[in-house]
Amino acid sequence: MEEQRLVVRLHDPRRWRMLLAVAALVALVAGYGLFRWGHSAGGGAGSRAEQRVAELSTETARLESEVGRLRDALARAQTTLEVDREALDGLKAALAASEERVATLNEELQFYRRIVVPPEGRTGLRVQTFEIEPADLDRSYRLRLLLVQNPQRSGRAAGVVQVDLHGTRDGAETSLALPQLAAEAVPYEFLYFQDVEVEVILPAGFVPETAEVALKPNGRARAIVTSFPWDPSS
Repeated sequence: MEEQRLVVRLHDPRRWRMLLAVAALVALVAGYGLFRWGHSAGGGAGSRAEQRVAELSTETARLESEVGRLRDALARAQTTLEVDREALDGLKAALAASEERVATLNEELQFYRRIVVPPEGRTGLRVQTFEIEPADLDRSYRLRLLLVQNPQRSGRAAGVVQVDLHGTRDGAETSLALPQLAAEAVPYEFLYFQDVEVEVILPAGFVPETAEVALKPNGRARAIVTSFPWDPSS
């Protein structure tokens, strides 16, 4: 039988303490590494958030500035548009006034042309136009006459205007002079033309059909008589 030997080893306290110190150092280093990693990870996320906030703040400021610029541009455009509209309205009003003035001048020109060159060879003293319009009183009418003469004729035309109305009264033919129509003869005196107005009142039951206008010059010249239909709507 093999003889057993007893081995006796002496314990070294310094070696044990060294192992404990190394283990503690390793643990410390590992713990510090974990701390730095956690701090770095957390700090990186916070930094990215802060960076994003800064980016958004910058973009918001830029957009607010752009909105302000666009509002200013819109206000200027609206002001310009209002000015343009006012200018356009002014031009339209001026154009309308000019067209109205041209139309008036054309009417006046035609009027004088008719005096210089009378229609149908008519010359001398005459009734150029005859108009009838209702007056204020019941069965009253205003007769408007335009008297003209050829401007090449020497001297002034002077005399009176008389009007006789021809029609029916109670079924019978009747002629009424101005005194029977609550009016009087109207004098005239002009070189080229003159407007004459006569207001008459029709008796009850009288229905006029024609108006006979007589221009009676002063002196021995014979009267110039012209008949017109009775048409108050004309």
